[in-house]
Amino acid sequence: MSSVIWKAFKQGDLFNRNSSHSIKAQKKHLDESKEYDNHHTIKNITASKENNGCSGYLADVGEINKRKRSNLLTIASDAAYGGVCFFQTSEFVSTGHNNILEIGNDNLKKVLDKNTIVYYYLSKIITKTMHSDVINRFMRPIGADFDREIILLPVLEVSNNNEYIWEDNGKFWTLAVDYIKELMNEAKDRKEEKTIKLYEAEREKYEAEREKYEAAYFKEQSSLVWKAFKLEDLFETSTEHYLEKSKKNYNISDIKNEEYCVAVCAASKLNNGIVGYIAEVDDVSQKKRKGFITKGGFGHCFYQSDWFIKPGGSWGMLDIIKIKNNKFKKALDLEINCYYFLAKSLTKIFTSMASWGYAVPFNREIILLPVLEVSQDDGYIWEENGKFWILAINTVSYLYLQGQVNIQQRKIDTYTYKY
Repeated sequence: MSSVIWKAFKQGDLFNRNSSHSIKAQKKHLDESKEYDNHHTIKNITASKENNGCSGYLADVGEINKRKRSNLLTIASDAAYGGVCFFQTSEFVSTGHNNILEIGNDNLKKVLDKNTIVYYYLSKIITKTMHSDVINRFMRPIGADFDREIILLPVLEVSNNNEYIWEDNGKFWTLAVDYIKELMNEAKDRKEEKTIKLYEAEREKYEAEREKYEAAYFKEQSSLVWKAFKLEDLFETSTEHYLEKSKKNYNISDIKNEEYCVAVCAASKLNNGIVGYIAEVDDVSQKKRKGFITKGGFGHCFYQSDWFIKPGGSWGMLDIIKIKNNKFKKALDLEINCYYFLAKSLTKIFTSMASWGYAVPFNREIILLPVLEVSQDDGYIWEENGKFWILAINTVSYLYLQGQVNIQQRKIDTYTYKY
């Protein structure tokens, strides 16, 4: 668009910063759910660059109900994430380290409300300006540090008979909305292309690993048997990884680093059940575990290859699933893909029983596993009626990896970038 020009604006002239959405209660004292449900419906926006700044969901009661806002820009105001800006379409509050940016010009607000894609554009520009450039100089991009920074916006000159937004020295300007939409759509296409390439790389990685088991997988099929096992014959549960204190007694980081090096796991279906990281304080060193499958109260199971714990009395129930048969455990330890396969299989069993709550009947439910018959001298795992069986490790690994290939392909086929 040849008539588009880029005009400089001070951020303080465009936005009114405030914290009217902030609640006084500390986050550690709130009933916050990591996932949206019928009871937890209000986003808690904090200082983060992930998940649109949302750390979880709160109940729509009391101060939260009075302070909730929507359809506004938010900007983090702490030293780590200061300047990261997001557009919030749904209702939210904040437990701190976060401001909202209200549009100071009514004419500009009318244009933005009709074209919400421009809000997303502004959030990207502000993040680029404040988080990338200002953070090293000011550390906390709030107050005058925010107001005096300049951003460039594409504008069009119009007559004073048109619905202009700004007047400057006898000239009238409006925001070049169509041009911004073009820019955002071009950026969306580039983002989708980049993300799909990442999914393709992940798919190729799993395909390459799957090939290691392919010949043995097909060889096993002629003698393969799917055998049913009661869960109680294979597994037992434990809470030996529970800390004595609840989460409100600890500082929990969103990011893993040298200090915060132990994963905090909870009853979540996201991010392998990991909701943060904790330092090795109090009884963490004694209670931390690794190399176990975890099972949340909603049935989602994950294999935890690294150190993890669970704070006591918070974030729902989370069991460790321990292998009862030492021979079975040794076979699993030799091939980590088998643990991932088991976690997927157990999740399928448990989540189909969601209405049962946490008390899954291990003494009744069964799991099917692929096994091969061997002689008594071949290092068997199970014996039944004079027959001896081992886990078909190549089949288990192949099926797990094929599933991962299918997941990546489905992402490639369905991915659409969302602002």
